[in-house]
Amino acid sequence: MSNLDHISQEDLYQRRQYLRQQRRLFLLQGLWRFLVIAGLAGGAGWLMGRPGWVIRDVSAIQVEGTILLSPDVVRSHLPIQYPQSLFEIPSEALEAHLESFDPIADATIHRWLFPPRLIVYVQEHRPVALLIGNSYTQQDIPIYGETNLQTLPHALMTVTGFIDANGTWLPPASYEDLQEGLGELPTLQIIGMRADQREQWATLYQQIQKSPVQVSEIDWRQIDNLILKTEIGISHHGSYDPNTFADHLQMIDQMRESPQTIDLGQVQYFNFRSLEAPIIQYDPGYQATPIPALP
Repeated sequence: MSNLDHISQEDLYQRRQYLRQQRRLFLLQGLWRFLVIAGLAGGAGWLMGRPGWVIRDVSAIQVEGTILLSPDVVRSHLPIQYPQSLFEIPSEALEAHLESFDPIADATIHRWLFPPRLIVYVQEHRPVALLIGNSYTQQDIPIYGETNLQTLPHALMTVTGFIDANGTWLPPASYEDLQEGLGELPTLQIIGMRADQREQWATLYQQIQKSPVQVSEIDWRQIDNLILKTEIGISHHGSYDPNTFADHLQMIDQMRESPQTIDLGQVQYFNFRSLEAPIIQYDPGYQATPIPALP
């Protein structure tokens, strides 16, 4: 005997009624969801069409995240025709346009309804050094003999740009409209850096940052001789080697802290080309001497 023989007509009738109720409930839920979605879409369309949701001028643009750049400079680089509906402003296109502005590394734009405005979040390339003279070119500048940074011709001391910690070149015109109090430009100067030294610069800058030695100028015009100006004077380091340069800085730090008496006024430069036999090169008339053993 099958199980169906135990089901009464009353049970079958109640089950059919239950299934009909479930179908009605499902249809009602679908209709309700449709009405809610249509209402929301219609309400959004109505809001978008209201005259109050309009960006009328730059005062409705809020800029966040600036350090060196003035918010007004960021606003001036937004190609918006005022007045314009808040919902018609192409935020992604504006973000890409801001990121094409050299000092800005990243930009994000959000719409705000109450009150209607745009909020622009920017992340700047932070300049860490000034590029001097023909820096960041593909050509070497010919140098004859050992050059003291203090005797550079004035024509070579023109600021031609800035550079961040990763080697991104930033044109000086980007910072012409800085407002007071928004930040300070770097004082570290680089002379003669070439564009193909970008990766080397990223490592060199990290090593300088980790060292207690204060470096104010870097002369990179000679491929085979990196020249630094530090608190103890001029130092020559030969070709930059990221594996040994930290040891050069450590030796300068030891000399800075050493009780050894050195007449810095008569020193032309310190020669660290060979860490095993570093030399003090005095001004003409003085004989070059080995650097005393440091503790």
